[in-house]
Amino acid sequence: ASKPAGGGDLVVRGRIETELVLPEAGEAQDGLRFDAPGFGSLGTGAATGTDAAGRTVAGRLAFDGQHVEYRLPADFVAGGAYPLVLDPLFNFTFVVATDFVETAPDATSDASTNTHFIVWQRQFASGDYDIRGQRVDPSMLFIGGTVFIESDASVNALHPRVGDMNNANRFIVVWTDSTGFLQGQIKCRAVSATTGAVSAKASVGPTSGLNTNPDVGCEAQEIYDKAIVVWQALNSTTLDFEVMPADVTVPVSGTPSVVSTVTLGSGFDDTEPSISSHDLFGNQMVVWKRAFSSGDTEIRGAVVDRNLTVVDPAINITNNTTWESAPAVGGDGYNFIVAYETEPTEASGDKDVVAMRVRVVPSGQYLPTGTTINLDVGVLNSDRPDVAWMYGGSALVVWRQEMLNGNYRFALASLDG
Repeated sequence: ASKPAGGGDLVVRGRIETELVLPEAGEAQDGLRFDAPGFGSLGTGAATGTDAAGRTVAGRLAFDGQHVEYRLPADFVAGGAYPLVLDPLFNFTFVVATDFVETAPDATSDASTNTHFIVWQRQFASGDYDIRGQRVDPSMLFIGGTVFIESDASVNALHPRVGDMNNANRFIVVWTDSTGFLQGQIKCRAVSATTGAVSAKASVGPTSGLNTNPDVGCEAQEIYDKAIVVWQALNSTTLDFEVMPADVTVPVSGTPSVVSTVTLGSGFDDTEPSISSHDLFGNQMVVWKRAFSSGDTEIRGAVVDRNLTVVDPAINITNNTTWESAPAVGGDGYNFIVAYETEPTEASGDKDVVAMRVRVVPSGQYLPTGTTINLDVGVLNSDRPDVAWMYGGSALVVWRQEMLNGNYRFALASLDG
């Protein structure tokens, strides 16, 4: 392919014919959304231009009420190596549940059955919280009805997280059963990807004390049957939180069972744990927020193998004078992306989202590599990052961004591992 004749911007323009509710006309740098009220929406973002040498540029997007227009700048078109690709981002949103106050969603996918699974917490008018789930096919159509994961009215079921166990074609859902003041237990169930059948409930870790904020890292290889569940536990002596992982066997049928438990780090206040998932090489990274007596907070990490042996117990992902929190991690066992919030002035409300690469070195240690990646640093408040590792060796990072009008939107970035 060769450069087209003429000069100026490269413009791709198409007419829209739809029964969906149209967006307002004008420049649309935040994307366009065509709504089906009560069902969902179809959206598109500004195109990215990529030339044959791998150079990229952000395009522009506009809508005049009838036509969508994607535009790449003239200097990139003139100086780029051909063939050149204009690649717009499309997205489809759909409504999963609206009957009650529905919050704290998480999702995963089972490759063998081509099934997605979404979990969330549901708040009833009585104040009770339960955990619900829904299987979804690749066309975003529901498979079966709502899955009732936790419906015990005597507890508040909070903070659900879900992962996929490829060996069993089952999902494992973890959450906190809050039973009273300073009392919380980590629970789990397995859900069949093919039938939606739910296993009996199992306890993970201590059955007394305050155990909260679970996350789960699962196994990509079909010959292994263990997930790793991580959570924060209150030490009743020091009154600090500690990060605790457990390896949990998820059989093809029956109830998951805990094999062993360890503690990662002690002597500090460690909270907000997150674990990578679907590792290919047997190692998973756990990251968390560590609070020091000075008031400073940093991001720390450790790597464990699938048998819960600690491979690297102490990874200093950040070590500076700003306040870091809400870490999330994805990786393949050797290479990881850690995304987190950073707040230059504590309690200012102005948070940014940044990321760091962590890689194994010949000595076997895992070390931060390169400089901090600024994903969203500016006047807008950005928070709540999450990371999904892609099998091609890259990561998708998503986070929430507060707009100037007080509404929120989600932003997405792709990073090489």
